[in-house]
Amino acid sequence: MKIRMLLHILGALCVSALSTSAASDCEPLNGITPYCGFSFPEDIVRVPGSPFLIVSQMGGKMGGKMGGNFRRDPGTLVSFNRATEEKQILFPIDGKPAPSAPLWGDKDCKMPPAFFSPHGIDLVQRHDGNMMLLAVNHAERDSVQFFSVQHSRGNISLQWRGCVAMPEGSSLNDLAATQRGGFVVGPLKVIGKLQENTLKVTRPQIVTWDKENGLNTLLEFESTGYINGILISPDGSTIFANDYANNKVLKISVAERKVVAEVEVKTPDNSSWAEDGRLLVASLSMPHQGVPECDSNEGRPWQCKVPFKVIAINPDTLEAHTIFSHDGSPPFAGATVAVQVEDFLYFGQVRGPSGDRIAKTKMFLNRE
Repeated sequence: MKIRMLLHILGALCVSALSTSAASDCEPLNGITPYCGFSFPEDIVRVPGSPFLIVSQMGGKMGGKMGGNFRRDPGTLVSFNRATEEKQILFPIDGKPAPSAPLWGDKDCKMPPAFFSPHGIDLVQRHDGNMMLLAVNHAERDSVQFFSVQHSRGNISLQWRGCVAMPEGSSLNDLAATQRGGFVVGPLKVIGKLQENTLKVTRPQIVTWDKENGLNTLLEFESTGYINGILISPDGSTIFANDYANNKVLKISVAERKVVAEVEVKTPDNSSWAEDGRLLVASLSMPHQGVPECDSNEGRPWQCKVPFKVIAINPDTLEAHTIFSHDGSPPFAGATVAVQVEDFLYFGQVRGPSGDRIAKTKMFLNRE
C-alpha cells in the first residue's frame, strides 16, 4: 500500500512538473515573445490595414510518402489579433451556408471541402479590389481553396469562393496568389517507383493556374528536389521558389520559362515579402537525429531543437543577408515562416517545442 501511495505521489509530482515546465516555456526569452495555444501554425499572412494575422494550422499526423497524397487530421484557418492576442477560427465553421457570391475557382468546384487540412497560404488584393486568400488543402486529392477576406468593425471573416483540384497524385506545399485571381504552385510530379510499394520517384514542377487557361506547367525540373515556399513578383514576371531539398532559392523567369539565377540558402522553408521589397526566407537547420525521430515524441514536449535563420534576399541581385538567427532554444524553434509587421517579425512553426505556438521578435533589417 505504501509503495502504491508513493508511486501515486511521484506521478502527481511529475505531472505537476510537466505542467509548470509547459507554462514557463511560453514566456518571453532571448528576445522572442511566444504566443501559445496554436496547433501546427505552419504559415502566416498579414491582413493589411488591420491588427490581424491569418494562420494556417496544419492537421496532425505529418508524413506520407514523397510524391504521394498526404492524409492528415483536419486543421483550421484562424485569425490572431496582434493588439488583443485573441484567436478565432475562420474556417471551417459548422453550419455556415454554401456561398452565394460568384466562385473564383474551377467551374466544377461548387461546394466547400468536406475535409480541410491546410498547409501553405497566401493573401493578395485582386485587380477587382477584393482581398483573396488561397490555401493548399491536403485531402484524398490535394487542392487549392479560395476565400474572400472581409474586414469590418474590428473583425475579419472568410467566405469560401471555390477551389481548384490538382491532378491525381500531386503533392503541394506552398503557393503564391496573383492579382489576376490565379496562383503558382510547385507540386511534385511522380515519374516512377524504385520498387513496388516503395518510395516514389518524383521531380518538382512549377505550375500556374488562371480562370481562362486552367492549369499549365510552366517548368518541369530535370533533377529531383522539393519546392517548398514560393512567391511571385507583384508584376507577375518572376517566381521565387525555395528548393528545400537542394538548399537553394531559385529565381525563375515566367517569360523565359527557366531558372535564371539561384542563391544558396540552407533548407529554405516559406518566404514572404519584407516592407523594403526583399524576400524573407525562413532557413532551418535540422537536428542530426532527423525529423521522423523527433516527431515520434507525440504528446510530449518536443525535445529536438531546430535552429533557424531569417535570410533577406534582394530580388534583383539575389544578394542575401542574415537578419535574424536563433539556436532553437526556448521559447521557440524551427520557424517555417517569417512575416514582417512594422518593426517585428512573426514566426510560424510545425515542430518544437511542441508545434503549439507562433512568436515575434524585433526586426533588424541591417543585421548581418
